[in-house]
Amino acid sequence: MTLNIYAVLLGLGASVGCWQIIHRIRHSERARWSTFLLLALLAALFGARTWYVIQMGLTSGQWLPFLAVWQGGLSWPGAVLGFVLAAAVFIIVIDAPSAVLFDLLLPLYVLLPVTALLGCWPVGCAYGLRLPEGAFFGLRTLDETGVVSERLPLQFLAVILLLGLTALLLYLQRKGRIVYGQLTSGYAAGLGLVLLLVTLLRADVQPRLGGLPIDAWAALTLILGGVIAWVFCGIKYGNKKEKQK
Repeated sequence: MTLNIYAVLLGLGASVGCWQIIHRIRHSERARWSTFLLLALLAALFGARTWYVIQMGLTSGQWLPFLAVWQGGLSWPGAVLGFVLAAAVFIIVIDAPSAVLFDLLLPLYVLLPVTALLGCWPVGCAYGLRLPEGAFFGLRTLDETGVVSERLPLQFLAVILLLGLTALLLYLQRKGRIVYGQLTSGYAAGLGLVLLLVTLLRADVQPRLGGLPIDAWAALTLILGGVIAWVFCGIKYGNKKEKQK
């Protein structure tokens, strides 16, 4: 039942995100965009499962059946990689400006991690450090062993941070303070920071590499990529904006 709650929330996030994107596309392009979004979500799912299976196999020697997704086991770095690769192929096919296209996909960037984090709470994954009973900031949370105890509400804190980041970026976009591509790159860097925080504060067991959880290395890579893309977009589109003035 808990796994179904996670799946329902994630599916709801994907559905609402796709609806918001399609709603902003002109009618003649909606069929093509609908196909792309479906394939991109499938690519994200494939990437998430592939990353998890390979990660578990290499770190613990436990090779899981790839198609047995009902047993759990999805990893966000693989989802990001799969989604980005699908978007890159779509950009090439339709010959669209990459910065503009990626910015249009913001609803999915926001809703997928938000619903995934919310879904982790009833399932018992990505939970925070244990706190004393009755702690002011504590929230009764299920862990992977099935025990409910007072814990740092890590999933909800991450959701609040992501929604705050989104609101800030949309405000800057509305005020003309950021250029094409910086909506996505800024969100990518902020998402990386939030995921890094989540990874370092998680109490559940995580595969490690070089003393850090593997997800922490992935989050650092996402932060670096977002910062580089932010600077690149600022140089590329900022100059055009100055010339138009």
